[in-house]
Amino acid sequence: MRYGEILPLSFSVAPDSRQKIAVARGTVRHNQFGGTIGGPIWKQKHFFFLNAELLRNLEGSEAHTSNVPTPAERQGIIPYINSAGAPRVLDLSNRITPVSARLLSLYPVPNTSGPAGNYVASLAIGLNDYQYHLRTDHHLTDRDMVSLRTSWNLNDQVYLIDRFGGPYIPGFTLPNPERATNGIISYLHTFSPEFVNESTPEGRPGD
Repeated sequence: MRYGEILPLSFSVAPDSRQKIAVARGTVRHNQFGGTIGGPIWKQKHFFFLNAELLRNLEGSEAHTSNVPTPAERQGIIPYINSAGAPRVLDLSNRITPVSARLLSLYPVPNTSGPAGNYVASLAIGLNDYQYHLRTDHHLTDRDMVSLRTSWNLNDQVYLIDRFGGPYIPGFTLPNPERATNGIISYLHTFSPEFVNESTPEGRPGD
């Protein structure tokens, strides 16, 4: 007989109107789901168990001001102030290659002006966390059992790196995925209801 369950959880929250920033906070989206399944595979001798847990969370956090190319700068027209304090214009319009033009098109257009920058957006909190676990048991005899278990985890965040890791470029998030894998294999011998012996080598590769 096999058994299993599915565990979905999802909710969404409207933007927070109390947040007094130039760009309103984004909608909070939280999705958490997973499931388990397990049971015998062969003649009540071999059993398995599989578990998966997944979390996805996205939330607008705080206003972040940065600089993006202006329409004139996209065309290669760059104003500047020389060493004497006089305004000048550098014309690089004939040096923009097709590749450069495509890269410039990825930037958003300015939506504000000020000494701190010309683009204001909410800095998102993004978190994706995935966990998978697999275990299998094989009964050699009524007293001897071999077990194998492996677990895998991926944790991917974007907020901490964007907030504290250096310049923030709109539209170019800097995820910091962390992956971990571990597994064990064990042998269990039952001498009596009061006395058992278990041997368990374990490995933990990860990055």
